[in-house]
Amino acid sequence: MIFRARMEELIHLAFPKAENDTARIKALAKRSGVGAETIRGAMKGERNPTLTVLEQIAAGLGVSLSQLLSAAPIDHLPSATHRPKPEGSRPQ
Repeated sequence: MIFRARMEELIHLAFPKAENDTARIKALAKRSGVGAETIRGAMKGERNPTLTVLEQIAAGLGVSLSQLLSAAPIDHLPSATHRPKPEGSRPQ
């Protein structure tokens, strides 16, 4: 459940204005291009995301894959305008 704790930490930093966890997961899904159910399942330990999916989630959170998988604390995330786009995402 280390991954769940890390995801909860980062998702709260990435989406501080979201009303609840469901809204945060939906916002991350939109930003990362990964389905909300996939994100929710990974957080609960019910799904095993591929490295590609983890990279997309990390990009959606504005962190590197190594930061997503690390236990090192993160105090803040870069602003949304400086976050990397997930690979394969279309320009808007």
